[in-house]
Amino acid sequence: MCFLRSATKTIYFKFNYMRKKFTFFLILIFVLGLAPVNFSSAQNLSNRLSGKILLQVENVGQAWYIDPETKERAFLGRPADAFKIMRELGLGISEDSYNSFNGYAPNRLSGKILLRVEANGEAYYVFPDDLKMHYLGRPADAFDVMREKGLGITNADLEKVPVFLKYAEQVGINSEAIDANNQAILDIQKQLDEQKANEEEPKITLQDTSNLTPLPTPSNNKQEANEYINNQITSINSIISKFLIIEGNNQNFVQDTKNELSEYSYSNLVQSSGQQLINEVENQNFIISKIFDVCNQIITEFNSLKNTGNTTSNNYKSLENQLTNYINQYGVAENKAKALIKTHVSNMASALDQKEAEVNKEVEKLQNIKSALDKLTSLIDIANNDLLDLSSQIDEKNVEIEKIKNQAIPMSIINAQLATVYDEYNTIVNEYNIALEAKNVLINLYSRVYDYYENDTPLSYSDKLSLQNIGIYL
Repeated sequence: MCFLRSATKTIYFKFNYMRKKFTFFLILIFVLGLAPVNFSSAQNLSNRLSGKILLQVENVGQAWYIDPETKERAFLGRPADAFKIMRELGLGISEDSYNSFNGYAPNRLSGKILLRVEANGEAYYVFPDDLKMHYLGRPADAFDVMREKGLGITNADLEKVPVFLKYAEQVGINSEAIDANNQAILDIQKQLDEQKANEEEPKITLQDTSNLTPLPTPSNNKQEANEYINNQITSINSIISKFLIIEGNNQNFVQDTKNELSEYSYSNLVQSSGQQLINEVENQNFIISKIFDVCNQIITEFNSLKNTGNTTSNNYKSLENQLTNYINQYGVAENKAKALIKTHVSNMASALDQKEAEVNKEVEKLQNIKSALDKLTSLIDIANNDLLDLSSQIDEKNVEIEKIKNQAIPMSIINAQLATVYDEYNTIVNEYNIALEAKNVLINLYSRVYDYYENDTPLSYSDKLSLQNIGIYL
C-alpha cells in the first residue's frame, strides 16, 4: 500500500516539476497579451466586479473569481483548482429552468456558476457582460473560460477586494509556485534581451574586393596589401568566434533536450519531435564545422598572399563562394530548428495534459479502492459481531438442553421439549455457518482488493460481481 501511494506521489510531483518547466512559456505569452484595467476611480469596486474572473497581470496572470454572493475573491490557481472552486461555489438549477434559459441566464444570475443538479451536476459560468452560459465540463474547459473571459487588473485594485476566507489558505499554498513562475519569466526575459542584443549586432561579412583598385607595382604596395589582408583575416576570425559561441550553445541545447526527453519517456510524440530537433541542431553544428574548415583555408590563403602585393586569388574566390554557401545553409537549418521548437513545445503541452489526466485517473482509482477496503472492513466487523451474537445464542441453547435433560419428569415430555429446542438450536447453528461463510468470503475479497491496491493485480470478473452485490464498484 505504502509503495503504491509513494509511486503515485512520485508521479504527481514529477508531473508538477515538468509542468513548472513548461508553464512559464505559456504564462509569458498569456500575460503579454493582456492589458490591465484601472479601477482606481470606480465606486464599490467589489460590486462592479461581481461574478467576474480577474487576471493579476502585474504578476504572472493569477486568476481570481469574484463570488457574486460574498463579493469576495477566490484564487483559482491551477486548472484543477479552478474547476473545483468554481463548482463548489455553484448554484443548483432545475432542468425546467435550464431549458427556459436557452443558453442565456436571467440578469439575477449574472456571474454565477450554475449546476444542473438533474443532469449529473453539469456546471456553467454566466458571463456578466452578456449573460451567456459557458460550459465547465472539465478542468481544461474551466481554464479556457478563464483565459477567454478574464479581465486584467492591477495589484493595487485587486487588493481592494477582500479574499474569500474559505479559500484563503489556497493563496498561501500557491505563493511558492507563483514566485517560481515570476523568476522563470525574469529568466526568459533576460534570455530574450540577450538574444535581441545578439540579433542587433552588425553581421560580420567579408570585405568586397570586386572594386579594389589593382596595385600597379606590387613591391611598392605590399604594406597597403598586407593591411587589407590583415583586416580580412580579422573579419574571418570574427566569423569563427561568432560560430564558436553558437556551436557551444547548440551542444548545451542538445544535452538539455536529451535530459528533458527522459522526463517525457511516456510520450512517443515528444520523443519523436525532440529527436528531430536534436538532429537538426546537430546538423547546424555539422554545417558550422564546414564553416570553420573554409574559414581556416581562407586564412591560410590570405597568409600566402602576404608580402606579394596581391589581395585576392582564384582559390580565394572559390573559398569565398563556399563560405557564403555554408552560411546560407546554416540560416536554412536555423529556421527549420525554430519551427521544430514550436512543434516540440506544443507536443510537450499535449503530453503534460495527458499525464495530468492519467495521474488524476490513478488517484481516483486509488481512492475508490481505499473506499472499497474501508467498506469491506466495516462488513467484516459486522459479520464478527453477528458471529459473536450467534455463538452466545448457541451457548444458551446448550445450557437449556442440559436443564431439560436433568428434569425429573417423564422422558416423553423431556423428548418433546428437546425436539423443540433442538430445532431452534439447529436453526441458530445454520445461521452461524452462513455468517461464518459470508465472513470468509469478505476476508477473501478484502485480500484480493488489497492485492489490487498494493500490487495492481487485476480483479477477476467473479470478484467484481461479488463486490457489486454488496454495493462496491471497481
